[in-house]
Amino acid sequence: MTPMSRFLTLLLAALVAAPASFAQLGLGADVMSRYVWRGYDFGESLSIQPFLDYTAEFEGGSVTVGTWASYSVGTDFGGANEHDLYISASVGPVSFGVTDYYFPSLGAADDDGDFDFFDYENAHLIEPFVSFDGTETIPVSLYAAAIVFGNGDLNSSGDQNISTYLEASYALPLDEVELGLALGVVPMESAFYLTDGFAVVNVTLSATREIALSDEFALPVMVGYTLNPELERTYLVFGVSF
Repeated sequence: MTPMSRFLTLLLAALVAAPASFAQLGLGADVMSRYVWRGYDFGESLSIQPFLDYTAEFEGGSVTVGTWASYSVGTDFGGANEHDLYISASVGPVSFGVTDYYFPSLGAADDDGDFDFFDYENAHLIEPFVSFDGTETIPVSLYAAAIVFGNGDLNSSGDQNISTYLEASYALPLDEVELGLALGVVPMESAFYLTDGFAVVNVTLSATREIALSDEFALPVMVGYTLNPELERTYLVFGVSF
């Protein structure tokens, strides 16, 4: 067992054993016209993104353990498939945690062609993160994350590159629609984000609303326009949540 998998196992065991004042299981899925993440398109295709998480609330905060995946629709895009594990803790408006991004097609294959989940050297990216959610008082949120270990994330000298991503977002509710504006930057050279230095990689304007299908059920839908100035690309993405 790798140090990271051992760490996640210990945290999960502590979460299950600790007394909680409230616990909740969340599950669902999003269907997205494209998988655009931080200004980059993964798979160039329709994507189905299921999730499952468990949150335990304690006095003064909460801890969440979850898993999220994205699967491209179409056999030509298997390389874009992703299955992540994450754990986070929140105290007031501040959250921190770590995400293990797993890309099955990058793992070493055995004689039967099966991929090795525990091939951390090739198939995983490990990223600690911290965020501030000010929406209870001000409509501004801040997010910072750094990939500290992972496949192929090397700088121009061939050394391990810590790829940092910083984002500020602003939420604006308008009647039945919620608008969001996000600005994401990479502050230094990154092989993962394809930057030579400081770069703006994500400018996104999104709109979300719920379409009532009955008195008891509403379907959340979203549309997002994303500009990546570094790649000189734009995307218009539509999504539905279940």
